Amino acid sequence: MNSIKYIILLFIINFSLYSQKTTEEKTTLKDWYKKDLEQDKVLGISLNKFHSLKKGKTPKTKKVIVAVLDTQIELSHEDLKPAIWINKKEIPNNRIDDDKNGYIDDVNGWDFLGTQKGGYMVYENYEYVRIIREQGSKFQNIKRKDVQSSDLENYDEYQRALKSYEEKNKFYKNWRKSLVFDISVYKKVKDTW
Repeated sequence: MNSIKYIILLFIINFSLYSQKTTEEKTTLKDWYKKDLEQDKVLGISLNKFHSLKKGKTPKTKKVIVAVLDTQIELSHEDLKPAIWINKKEIPNNRIDDDKNGYIDDVNGWDFLGTQKGGYMVYENYEYVRIIREQGSKFQNIKRKDVQSSDLENYDEYQRALKSYEEKNKFYKNWRKSLVFDISVYKKVKDTW
């Protein structure tokens, strides 16, 4: 009889400790991405720490320019619009390179993957794919000794691009196979969940 009471007591203590820990974990993990590894022991972007450190301080610089290396950004987004950099030397939409830097109408920077009319690319290529496409007709199945000396630099670049393509293509072929497999399996198991 005493052993049953002891087991029940242990169960109650264990359950209360587990419930408390779960509540603490939920609170901690609720905004985990704002946490700091040193301060909170949670790997986040240290946003809370940043705000606590900057309280009462004025920034040393007046303006910070950040380059966005991404595929698309919504320039009219209400949070981004006041912070988007504007090239004051460029007149928008006049199809002239006003600041003489080689880029026409680069008011907010330059989209190196976009279309000539400023639209978005539907399909992008890696640089090595572009090199293979552009130089392939000239260097495909050609040995280095048969290349003119003026074209050796382009030939070597083409060979490096081929090597990158072959290395990365193995990965992407396997990745695609796994996606095709996942899609085929999903169709079969989706109704079993």
